[in-house]
Order: sequence, then C-alpha cells, then structure tokens
Amino acid sequence: MSYTDNILPKDLLDIINSHDFGDEGGILISSLSLEDDDEIIKLIVDSGNIDTPNQTWEVVISAIKEEKINISWCNHIIFHDDHYLLWEFTDDQTSLYFNGEGGNGKELLADIYKIHRSYYNYLDIERYILEKRDGLRNLDLLTLCNYDNGLFAKGPKKILQSYYNCLLANSKKPYFLDNTIASQSTPDLKLLLVGNSYFIGKNFRFSRIDC
Repeated sequence: MSYTDNILPKDLLDIINSHDFGDEGGILISSLSLEDDDEIIKLIVDSGNIDTPNQTWEVVISAIKEEKINISWCNHIIFHDDHYLLWEFTDDQTSLYFNGEGGNGKELLADIYKIHRSYYNYLDIERYILEKRDGLRNLDLLTLCNYDNGLFAKGPKKILQSYYNCLLANSKKPYFLDNTIASQSTPDLKLLLVGNSYFIGKNFRFSRIDC
C-alpha cells in the first residue's frame, strides 16, 4: 500500500500534524449529499485547541466508485493511491478453487479471520468468499471451509493470493481459474480514509466553507 498527502490542503494538513490535534482534536463526517455525478461530504474539524473554533470543510468527490460510512469522531484522514480497497478496480480478477480432502475447517476459518484482522480490516470477510458467488446465499463460512472441493472465492488476485496460502497450509490444494485482466480505464482511482469510513473516486476537491 502507498499513500499520498499532497491532495490535502496545506491549512488542513497543518491542523492534522499539530500537537493539539494529536492529543485532543478530531474529524467528524457531518453530512453527505449527491449533486449530479458528484458526492459531497462535509467534515467538522476540531483542532484540539480550545481557543480555536471548529472548522467545516467540504469535499467534492467525482466519479465515486464505492464508499463505506461510519459516523463517529476520528483523528485520522489519509489518501492512498494503492490500497487493497482499490484492488477490486485496479487488480486482475480471478476465481479461487480448491480440491483436497483433509485439513481442519475450523483452523482454516481461524486463519482467514487472522488475515482479515491483520491486513484487510476495512473489508467484510464475506465480501469475496461468499458475496461474489452465484447462488448458495445461505452458505456459511465454516461449512465452506469443511468442503473437500469447490469454489472458495472470487475477486482481486492480490487478496485471493492470501486465501490461496491459507488453503495450501490447510491441505486444500488451491488453484486459480478464469483470470480477468484489470481494466486500464481506472488506474487513477484514489482512496480517502476518514477513520473507519472510506471513499473511492477519481478526483477529490477540498474547500473550507466556514470562512
């Protein structure tokens, strides 16, 4: 993963990098709205200095692809131009199958959960393992992990490689099929993380609106 802070306005960066903000400050998503093809979010920024009033910033996001909203105060806002949340749009897509008896389904499931806690904490564990499947909507993860063969997951190859390694370590003989080369039309997507919320889009325009 790589990140960039040169999209954030200098005035906002100065607040975020200040000692007061690190100790007592925070950011809150106060509203969201749509205007044509743009999404507009408003942020309340508390500098952490009791003598400085809160600021209100507007972020206009064009060509938004995906978002996840968690309305709570946080102290972290950052941009990424390479991140696992972007891989659905920028990485090769594939299907991961397995064919091998043996292994312990509970141990395999525990390994998958460990991977998500360590590396993919913004993703629901079911996203590529269950949600991308055709049919079998009532299938649960443990039942799948106890199967001897079948489709395990569909999605970005970089993420599925982690599942591949888990299956291999648990005697499941994994293999990939149906690779789809990543589209070249979305290489300029960026990710904005605001605490536990995220936004994926092409352009992000910040402006302070309480001045």
